[in-house]
Amino acid sequence: MAGLKSLAQELPKYGRYGDTIVAHINPQEAALLKALGGSGTINPHTGLPEYWGGLGKLNPFKKDTPVGKIVAPVVQPVAKVATDIFQPVEKAVV
Repeated sequence: MAGLKSLAQELPKYGRYGDTIVAHINPQEAALLKALGGSGTINPHTGLPEYWGGLGKLNPFKKDTPVGKIVAPVVQPVAKVATDIFQPVEKAVV
């Protein structure tokens, strides 16, 4: 199991076009990502599906998009607080 965790920590390095998160998703979630404009291509380095490019200029998670300029200043501090709260809980449970 430890080998899988270290491999999982390496995989994000091989993301393309800004993809940096590797996650378990179901077929419905994959379809949603593709419907939102994600590429749905296969990463040639990992062989895993990738969904870069989703939402284009509407992407609220990129600071350089019109929506992101409005959303990021609000969401990023909230995300940091949530991470600070839940990360220790996750480590304690695992």
